[in-house]
Amino acid sequence: MRLKNIIIFFCLCTLLQMLSCKEINSSECFADADRFQNAYNYPDLQNRKDTDILFYPIKDSVSQRDSFFDVTYGMNYLKKLNEQNLSLRFVGMETFRFIHDPQVNITFNKNEMIIKTFKSGNISPVLNQRKLDSFEAGEYRFFKKFYFRDIGTLSPAQKEYYDSMIKVHPELLSIQLYKKLYDIALDYDSAKFEYETKVIKLSSKQYCSLVDSLNKTDFWKLPWKIEAPDVTMDGGGYCFEANTKNKYKIFLCYRSRSDNIKMTGFCKYLLEFAGLDDKIHL
Repeated sequence: MRLKNIIIFFCLCTLLQMLSCKEINSSECFADADRFQNAYNYPDLQNRKDTDILFYPIKDSVSQRDSFFDVTYGMNYLKKLNEQNLSLRFVGMETFRFIHDPQVNITFNKNEMIIKTFKSGNISPVLNQRKLDSFEAGEYRFFKKFYFRDIGTLSPAQKEYYDSMIKVHPELLSIQLYKKLYDIALDYDSAKFEYETKVIKLSSKQYCSLVDSLNKTDFWKLPWKIEAPDVTMDGGGYCFEANTKNKYKIFLCYRSRSDNIKMTGFCKYLLEFAGLDDKIHL
């Protein structure tokens, strides 16, 4: 009887040891997308130019001015950092991206974490009006001064000038013309933006730990933006995207205290994992 108990005890210990040593499979780790609130379906794109919009699903939630410049900036950001537009379609495996513009871009999936950090130059497009002829330059100056301005705030003299110009040149009401002139004046190469890349291969245990930490935050229920426009703070702004099989989710936190948001704690953990916690402070 005693021998039988010893054998049973030995078998149980062996089984427990085998279970404890079982390798975590990263394919079993997923963002809890079923709980996502304020998440978006991927768009059915009809216009190929829409791929220039960095955060496509929220394009109708921002002002016309912001949307106009987001197209140009988004195209430039993706091009210069050689990044995918995560908002358009599922990229084949769950992928997450943290942006602390322009200092750092961290993208990770079950295989690896890619860290891109600012080295030199300027990521924002540079406008060179000398690329416009004299007539185009005049149109561009008019657009820049008046197009996104509240006409009701113009002085009588400015309003008279505005009305006279629109009467003679109604094309100055066209945002397509403004975008055309803006694109002509863009000078991408003058900024000489450069970045450094570091790749960390992730074990299944590391990836699952990251996803588990993300699932424990408030990311799943956050709106797409938290912003306090009347508060100006140094640092603290960031963006986080999740590209899952059926949903895209984005969270933007700018000009607002972020230390009371659980998601910020995860982003700090991400920076620590990437070895950047001493350089980037949220």
